[in-house]
Amino acid sequence: HEFSYTMAASKGRVVTAIRLLVVVLILLHQEAPAEAVSYLRPSSKGGGRKDHATGAVDGVSLNSYERMVEFRDVLTREVSGYRGVQSSGGGTGTQHGVISEGQGYGLLLSSAVASSLNKTDPRRDEALTLGYQLFLGWQRMCQLTDLEESCQQGYCGSNKYPCLPSWKFDDNITKVVGKGSAADGDEDAILGMIMLVDTTKDDKCDWWKEVAEWAYFSCKAYMDFNTELSSSGKYRILKLGSCFGGWDCANPSYLGPAHYRVFRDYMLEYAEVFASNPHEGEDYKPMWDNLISTIYQVLHANQCPSTGLVTNWYKPNESNPSSGGSVGWDCEYSGDPPDQFGAEACRASWRVTLDYLWNNSTNSTTYLHRVGSEVTSKLKLVNSSCSSTTCNPAIKLDTPPDCFVGSVLEPWTDVGFMLGPVSVSLMVPLPPDNPESPYQQKALDFAADRIGSSPIKTYYSGSWIAITTLTLSGDIVAAKPNFTNANNI
Repeated sequence: HEFSYTMAASKGRVVTAIRLLVVVLILLHQEAPAEAVSYLRPSSKGGGRKDHATGAVDGVSLNSYERMVEFRDVLTREVSGYRGVQSSGGGTGTQHGVISEGQGYGLLLSSAVASSLNKTDPRRDEALTLGYQLFLGWQRMCQLTDLEESCQQGYCGSNKYPCLPSWKFDDNITKVVGKGSAADGDEDAILGMIMLVDTTKDDKCDWWKEVAEWAYFSCKAYMDFNTELSSSGKYRILKLGSCFGGWDCANPSYLGPAHYRVFRDYMLEYAEVFASNPHEGEDYKPMWDNLISTIYQVLHANQCPSTGLVTNWYKPNESNPSSGGSVGWDCEYSGDPPDQFGAEACRASWRVTLDYLWNNSTNSTTYLHRVGSEVTSKLKLVNSSCSSTTCNPAIKLDTPPDCFVGSVLEPWTDVGFMLGPVSVSLMVPLPPDNPESPYQQKALDFAADRIGSSPIKTYYSGSWIAITTLTLSGDIVAAKPNFTNANNI
């Protein structure tokens, strides 16, 4: 705001003092910038220096852009301008279809790649185009979701569609196949939208406001319909979706602390732009903070202290989420054994690693040191003649009897959706006094080489090969949204 120099001098001095006070208060309110996080990078030679032009990391091919193109060509389909990620198998059933989980992966991948590229890089436009096409697919999913069956109020678009779509659609996104939202797909898609908005805020894209507003109200809907307070009002847990889950059943691999910090900050930044209540972001901040605090308590309660592993499904302790809880078939929605470290649980390491890479949080470090130590202790045993648990049982992850985890999906080193998200935990340096620390680089190099040489063939493993490439390359670090001066855009 410009000062008015026509007012009386005394009045001008008062106004100036007030404005200076406001500036001081704003500066005091701002969080101190986080120190640059230290993380390991894959390297066949140990240095991990990355060539952004080629994507090579000392001989290991980890090119996020190439993986994004491969993901697009193998796993997506374009129809009338919008694009859907095709999926099959696992919890999606034997038939192909578009599920919110996969659509979320695609939005996150394409937006992160665009955010990591220099604005003069011609490949950036290709990533932005893919990101917007996938957003249109997501938007269409929301438009086809019946509001009355969605367990939500409609927040998105001029017609007030539900912001959290049904979890499954047919191949061309023309009809709902599976009702009810899925919180994991919702959070990855929303994070992808926000990265898309943040990286294009100076580009004057025709679609910028459309995506930015949809992302804002999606954050609000996520908090309102995908989370649940404890009966005491002290703790807030993530539900499995808008219509089910919560304190009666949770999924550790859905819990995304880095996502929720971004959603919180995005609402703080853009409430004055999109909300009818300009203080809405401030009103929601304590709810996001409570959610982040509670989910870390849940993760630590479910995690095996000696191995770092978590279970596919888990019923947290509502009165004290930092301890207790239970695992059983009364809490399970995918057909995967609840007490297994398997297709669901493996993703938890990636979500927590993102919080480390973006926020260097103490909770993430504690969690990941446990995982990294266990994974290193196994991958250091890999040799040229055998890199699989099928021929080398010593590589199997441990399942001590005093932990919730009763089994591990095998062969975990041979499956992209297992090795990929688990291996990113190795980016977090182990303490020097940890006996596995000298072997960590070797373990990381093995995982990176295996991921880097694996083609995308199937939906679930292919998605995690692509996301792991994005992470191990370090490109995900550069993609962190940076919220400044939203009201001037």
